[in-house]
Amino acid sequence: MSELLNLDREARAAAIERESERGGERSERGRMRERERERAVGAVDIAIARAYRRSLSLSLFSISLYLSLSLLSILSLSL
Repeated sequence: MSELLNLDREARAAAIERESERGGERSERGRMRERERERAVGAVDIAIARAYRRSLSLSLFSISLYLSLSLLSILSLSL
């Protein structure tokens, strides 16, 4: 009977060890996924910053064009 208990304990210990190894693999996969998410978020942040910069440049160009045309029209009216 004690041999059966020892075998049962050994089997449980082996099962716990296997499960902890799997947990280690899972946690490594989780860390890799988290790194991938961070990279993706960083890439999105960079894309948003670039789009904002482009839109800001276009807005400034539009404003300067509008002011130039307004100034030209005022000058042409005064002549």
